[in-house]
Amino acid sequence: KIISNNGNTILQYLINQEKIEIFEEGKILINPRTLLEIANKLNDEWIELNKIEETVLIIKTNKFNAQINLINEFEYPITNFDNYNNEKINFTINDIDQIIQKVSWSTLPITNEIKPICGVYIDSEINPNKITCLGTDSYKITYLTLENKNNSNFNFIIDNTTLKIMSELYKWTNDSNFKLSLNEMNKLFIENENLILIDKVMYGEYPKLVLNNAFNINSNIVINVLKKDLQSALERGKIFVNSERTPLVLINIENNKMFLEFSSYEFGSSKEEINIQKISGNNLKILLNVNFFLNLINTIDVDNVELHFENDTKPVVIYNDNTNFKELLLPIKNN
Repeated sequence: KIISNNGNTILQYLINQEKIEIFEEGKILINPRTLLEIANKLNDEWIELNKIEETVLIIKTNKFNAQINLINEFEYPITNFDNYNNEKINFTINDIDQIIQKVSWSTLPITNEIKPICGVYIDSEINPNKITCLGTDSYKITYLTLENKNNSNFNFIIDNTTLKIMSELYKWTNDSNFKLSLNEMNKLFIENENLILIDKVMYGEYPKLVLNNAFNINSNIVINVLKKDLQSALERGKIFVNSERTPLVLINIENNKMFLEFSSYEFGSSKEEINIQKISGNNLKILLNVNFFLNLINTIDVDNVELHFENDTKPVVIYNDNTNFKELLLPIKNN
């Protein structure tokens, strides 16, 4: 087995016995970058590793021979990987990839200050028999529900980096199922057939508004439009406002028609009518950050998009044919 520790994340990986021959048991502590760079440059199918006098590792193939100085193994921190008593939460690799693609991108980027909204909130209590996954940066919200394959109640905030590590680690294992659990020290254990990953959960309270009633708007106007039509129109209009500090699009709904309007002092302006599949409601003008809006539309993986508006000060809520996913974007105040 291989154990690595960067001070925050700890990984134990079990190498398949079919891929290794052990002549004598032992352990070594080594700089992983050096070993990895050498291994990547070798074309041989098999590499022989031989520890000499506690201080040197011999790396050998048919035509290659090298010596690497070892680190004193007693300097390595002892890690307890036992996690038998804690309830396990089941996720598939498809669940993890959905969270990454649809939710984690919308969280607040980590800078000097780490906030709860820098991670993805995962909860089993908001929706019965569902796992709810939420991401926000305080301007937009993405909301995904997954099938709950567990009997326990849980909620925690997981770092986006941890999610990406899980997705990457799947490439090195045959097991597409991950089991997550929290121990009494609030450490997150992530396990499957070949590995155990220990990471920290993010501390703090997720915003109550996001958890409770952010999506509860009066749908005074509902518009159904093809994703590709809205996407391409936003891409065209964005050309006129790309240089603006906050690039904006004005959505103008009048006489059962929808227009996208863009304007900048430097490049000029554009106005385009969008083909609407279905519309209900009154006239409205609402100003949105075009980059945020386009990113939310791009995340949708079906052909039809449904936009719900209350007024020009309340958020627009974006639905698709999938009832397990929805998005929200706050408008920009029109001066």
